[in-house]
Amino acid sequence: MRSYDVSNCPVYEEPMFVLLNVAMGGNLGGAIDPELDRATMEVDYVAHCKESSDSQADACNEQTPQAFDFAVDADGQWVAADEELLGHRQGLTFDHMPFADLLFVAWFTYVDSGADDSSEGVDRIGAFDNRWLTATLDVDGDVATGPLYASTGGYFDSPAQPGQESVEVGSMTIEFSKCDRGVVQYTIDGPELAGEFSIIPLEKLVNGEFRCKTAMTSAR
Repeated sequence: MRSYDVSNCPVYEEPMFVLLNVAMGGNLGGAIDPELDRATMEVDYVAHCKESSDSQADACNEQTPQAFDFAVDADGQWVAADEELLGHRQGLTFDHMPFADLLFVAWFTYVDSGADDSSEGVDRIGAFDNRWLTATLDVDGDVATGPLYASTGGYFDSPAQPGQESVEVGSMTIEFSKCDRGVVQYTIDGPELAGEFSIIPLEKLVNGEFRCKTAMTSAR
């Protein structure tokens, strides 16, 4: 493996692309069998690697993290990846709407079952024993940001009821660093709550052969 410092070469600051040289024969390839009239070449994947403090790898391989692509990777179920939250199975469902650059989020979390008054403290957020929060986030690059809502009132599988409403309770930011890794940051007002946790696709948690949709698409 060779490396070159091109930081002072202006030509390398322009947009570039990968060229796959598929020539046959010549000094490197050798003579071509005269009986050959058809051949198939299959490309498993093409990876663009960038050195970072997150990896000690000196070459690209099938485990090289792929870039996140909202159009491919943002739909479906993701779960908390932090060790202290991993067994709790709280998670988020994403639905990306590319025509509007929006990410709809449904966040399933929990309530303190020992709380006496659901109108105070953490347990005032949302309806008691119905701990879903939702958000409609604006997408900008690999980051989605917007208000966070709690829905309260009403009855299951019924028309709207008196007192049923969705109230803005704070804000949420989700930043994706890889196609299978993101960080959720949230702030909930009155009383103010703030925190963050890492997330991974649910499938990655249960499937040892998981590959990102981005990776599978680029391999075709």
